[in-house]
Amino acid sequence: MAASIDIHTARNEMTHDLRNRMERLVNDYKDKPNYYVLVVSHSDHYNADIIRTKLILLKEKPAQPMVGTMLYYVDNRQGRLERIYVLPRDVVRPEGTVAEDDFSDEIFYHGKAPNK
Repeated sequence: MAASIDIHTARNEMTHDLRNRMERLVNDYKDKPNYYVLVVSHSDHYNADIIRTKLILLKEKPAQPMVGTMLYYVDNRQGRLERIYVLPRDVVRPEGTVAEDDFSDEIFYHGKAPNK
């Protein structure tokens, strides 16, 4: 039986894992001038307690943002990593949300929350 953890701990662990994997990826591909990194996560097919995360290198930006993904742009010439968007599968609706068109601060597009 898998140990139960709270959502805050889970997010911290996933953030730490993603940061380490992105750092290794950028170091491994430092000879490439620029590229995009699409981050896709999903539950394991055999064990739903395991979340699998894939980092996919792309030469070009995807035509449309995809729900359940994150997109980063890496510019090695300028030494820059830019978050383009973060679109989770489930929109977190914080307590106190009144209007249906309010967005969570966890959704980002071009590095900014749409309601900021």
